[in-house]
Amino acid sequence: MRVEAAAASGADTAAGAARVSRSEAAAEGAMPARQAAAPLLARALHEVLADDLRDQILDHRLPPGTPIDELRLARHYGVSRTPVREALKLLCHEGLLSNQLRRGTTVTVLGEDEIDEARALHELLLAHRRHVLPARPAVWGRFAESLLHLVERRLRLGCGPSVSCSDAVRERRG
Repeated sequence: MRVEAAAASGADTAAGAARVSRSEAAAEGAMPARQAAAPLLARALHEVLADDLRDQILDHRLPPGTPIDELRLARHYGVSRTPVREALKLLCHEGLLSNQLRRGTTVTVLGEDEIDEARALHELLLAHRRHVLPARPAVWGRFAESLLHLVERRLRLGCGPSVSCSDAVRERRG
């Protein structure tokens, strides 16, 4: 599978729209009117790779403990090793991958204590959101939402995409 980054250019204009050519604008001493264009959505290749790998990790298609082969990934995506390396660094920074000296990179394995901690934080954030959001929506902002999203990703890493984390922790404790 070859990864190709696409950007929306927004160069098309509406038919029949009045345009001022550059030469006319220069002759009149005015700048040409700029028409609204769609924003550019160009992304770095390593970000595209990281998104795909992140999805695979969180869906457990790459389960915890799986070794990550940089060269195999580069071949799979049809890219050089550099964007793969950058994507792996990003995922290590997010805690989804663990890099061990002389052992390589693996999908992070969370222990019971880490899952318990993430579950407790998740419950706290949800309770806070239920309490704060109806009364003062401005207080529950983007930061709180991104923190909740981060904790939910951690739980998906530890418990899997389709398992309730509270059930998973109870089962381990038996």
